Amino acid sequence: MLDYKFGEIDAMSDSLRSRSVALNETHDELKGYVAALAATWEGQAQANYQSVQRDWDQAHQQLVEVLNKIATVVRDGNSGMQATEGREAMKWA
Repeated sequence: MLDYKFGEIDAMSDSLRSRSVALNETHDELKGYVAALAATWEGQAQANYQSVQRDWDQAHQQLVEVLNKIATVVRDGNSGMQATEGREAMKWA
């Protein structure tokens, strides 16, 4: 017999979204620190930094998107299972 803990599953989805927000905040904070330092660089060092930062930003954005998609799938799956369980329970009423 399967025993779903719907509240815990919703909490996990919320936690994933919260982690995504925290990751964004940390990314922005770190980027601000590095940008201040990078502003003092010149020439090829500046160009190389900008290239690496763009790659980092893209990877970060992809990670955030994946976390949010997982959170959505978890939430939707949980809602679907709650609905299924409710329909099945009604068959016995």
